[in-house]
Amino acid sequence: MATKKISELPAGTAALTDIIPAMNAGGTTTSKLTVSAILDLLVDSAPSALDTLHELATSLNDDADFAGTMTTALAGKASTTSPASIITSGTFPASRIDTGTTSATVCVGDDARLSDSRTPLAHATSLVTSGTFDVARLPTGTDAASVCIGNDARLSDARTPVAHAASLVTSGTLDVARIPTGTDAASVCIGNDSRLSDARTPVAHAASLVTSGTFDIARIPTITQAKLPATAVVSDTSTEANSSAIANVVSISQTNYNALVSASATNATTLYVIT
Repeated sequence: MATKKISELPAGTAALTDIIPAMNAGGTTTSKLTVSAILDLLVDSAPSALDTLHELATSLNDDADFAGTMTTALAGKASTTSPASIITSGTFPASRIDTGTTSATVCVGDDARLSDSRTPLAHATSLVTSGTFDVARLPTGTDAASVCIGNDARLSDARTPVAHAASLVTSGTLDVARIPTGTDAASVCIGNDSRLSDARTPVAHAASLVTSGTFDIARIPTITQAKLPATAVVSDTSTEANSSAIANVVSISQTNYNALVSASATNATTLYVIT
């Protein structure tokens, strides 16, 4: 660039304005810079606390060899380690941790060995303390080394019953279809058995079995001498004075008997039983 004297510089249009022209390599003036523009180029958007030479020097502790001073200070700093107990919060980024597949590294979260599709390893049953196994994880079948599944045909309601001791049935009731019913000694009669009907024909019972209650008069046959044992009515009166033989025994109400008496229609040879 050609040398230019200050007197050769073009004059500014106002004080402190356009005082420094910008020139190209050939010495030709291309533009004119103001003081404000020159300061902007020097500061280049620096923060206000560091936009003067004084502020910059102060921040460097007025050290002309600040870089050398820092290099020396850092070189003398000893490298130290900290016990793990000091780290009580926060997490390390994965980039700070040695990851890999050896005993001196840790595996990352998406390690292929942690995939759900990996081959399961054996675990002691004592370690399984909660949750349920998927049926696909259980050996199912019909032998001693397997378990039967919920819809096993052998567990169906339609399966053939097997023998059980009666003592094992301690509650509930048996369906009548499970009980042998009939009329022989090896069966029991059902609730609507015709032999248990109120309309069934009564069978003979010893008089000693009737220990309470009264008979309806309609159930008592009219008693005649023929109905009584031979020893119950004695027709021989030769041994009894003023006696007569009883020819008939009849059941009669008090009203009807009173009517016979009033009409003098009673029979001396008839025994009247008032009912």
